[in-house]
Amino acid sequence: MHDRSWVIQVIFKYFERGSKSSTPWFCLAGFQDLHEPFVFPEPWSSLAGETDLHLYPRYRVCEVDDRPDIYRRIDARDFGPVDDGHGVPATFGEPERLPVKRESLQVTAGVVNVLDDRIGAIFRSLESTGQMENTIVIYTTDHREMRDQPMHRLVRLQPDGSLPRFRRPVSLNALFGHGSQRPQPPPRPLANLAPFSPMQSSIPPDTLPVLRAAVVGLGRIGFSFHAPVLAAHAGFELAATVDPEPTRRTEAREAWQVNAFPDLTTLLENDAPDLVVIASPTPFHRDQAVQALRAGCHVVCDKPVATSLVDFDVMAAAAKESGRHLIAYQPARFHPSISALKSILQRGTIGKVHTLVRNRCNFSRRNDWQALIRHGGGMLNNYGSHCLDEILSLLGTPDFVSVHCITRRLASLGDADDHVKAVLHTTDGVLIDLTISQANPIEDVSWQVHGPYGSAVWHETERYWQVRSFDPIKHPPPKLQSGLAAGDRSYQTESLTWNEIRIAAADFPPIDYYGAVHAALTTTAAPPVNVAESRKLLELIARCRASADAGHPR
Repeated sequence: MHDRSWVIQVIFKYFERGSKSSTPWFCLAGFQDLHEPFVFPEPWSSLAGETDLHLYPRYRVCEVDDRPDIYRRIDARDFGPVDDGHGVPATFGEPERLPVKRESLQVTAGVVNVLDDRIGAIFRSLESTGQMENTIVIYTTDHREMRDQPMHRLVRLQPDGSLPRFRRPVSLNALFGHGSQRPQPPPRPLANLAPFSPMQSSIPPDTLPVLRAAVVGLGRIGFSFHAPVLAAHAGFELAATVDPEPTRRTEAREAWQVNAFPDLTTLLENDAPDLVVIASPTPFHRDQAVQALRAGCHVVCDKPVATSLVDFDVMAAAAKESGRHLIAYQPARFHPSISALKSILQRGTIGKVHTLVRNRCNFSRRNDWQALIRHGGGMLNNYGSHCLDEILSLLGTPDFVSVHCITRRLASLGDADDHVKAVLHTTDGVLIDLTISQANPIEDVSWQVHGPYGSAVWHETERYWQVRSFDPIKHPPPKLQSGLAAGDRSYQTESLTWNEIRIAAADFPPIDYYGAVHAALTTTAAPPVNVAESRKLLELIARCRASADAGHPR
């Protein structure tokens, strides 16, 4: 668990004990931010986009003369020489440093938003346990004694004590006012990202409106995931299930004491759930989703949402007409390993990604419905929905110059593909090498991500990212030799200082997907995956399929 999350969880337990006692209590909550390393879960590192960040003046060189040498070196490295003696350099340092500086401001704003969310959770806990009115809150912060010289005198504060022009305030004084005025809970993160807070479950259960849910399809994912998760979730009541198999309906009744119906029509004739979760085989998704939406139910639909773009557009139109949500269950993009990789890329450690290699392989002589084309089977539809969605999420749903895909049936007992090789080229120059196979008993490294300054490799067994990179400022490119005679008849060698770190997935807690769904259905928060994102994924799958069928790139 991330250290900030751990602090909050301990505080919640302490508040709960305090609410049951008449004895005064004292609680000291400490956070190490803002300090390196800037490692924190999504979505906070993305809350302040580049358009929201403005460069601003630093202090004059002379104002760090009395500081340790490290501050003068940081100042010179990040900001460059002063041109006019007034603390405002002409180019704000070397031009190639501007993206790095903007990225530094962005991750700083991300850390600030994490603190905003954590402190807001503390206030919500005080209020939910009835202790807010009788609690005095005192704020302290590292180096605040320096007043207008925060961040070790390298950045200037605004008169109100906040950093300039961030989307979120970064000063507790600015957040909560001054003097004896009662502190108010801080603003929540942006609505479209709020549900993904790992502290979503910290909202007291008795404050959540309970939504009635029904699960259609009691196969692998429906019976082992959707139904039990909804039955245990504070925001939902598992009200009914649907499956044509009598034995499965009996199992559902025994497991969750719910009504079990043979088909969706019978369910909707006898009940009116708020949410219908469609976990049936893919060919049934379109008709069942449209039927539930037109009956006034919100819909969560397992992946792949539809067998074709045409079917998906029918589903999306029904959602729009009914004013209900159609939400795809596309969880791979929120996996802790993906959140950790996003954090690495946002820090710019390896530079702008130029190559991404993704392998998802095992060996299975598939013999179920997903081995058959007529049922929408095949690994391009199955694992491809996960892998391609991960890639789209990592790269910001890019457009593609070309898509070249080859599919094969190698070990499967059906007629659908079980081996997929795709090479994708985005419009901004990223080369993607994707292999999905159920015919490879020895799996290659599942993730490799390469940039101009280094690489990140995922270690599946130990669950961490290995990141190896060099500092391009410390190691500028060598001089190009334009002649044909190699200097000293030697091969190209460089003496680079390589930095290596490990980023553990355990530091990025998984999200509460149905908590995010609940927020979308009961507040103004956006769904975890919106209709446009789901359509983008289906477009890419269709393009891969068209390339495989045609035998050339599309």
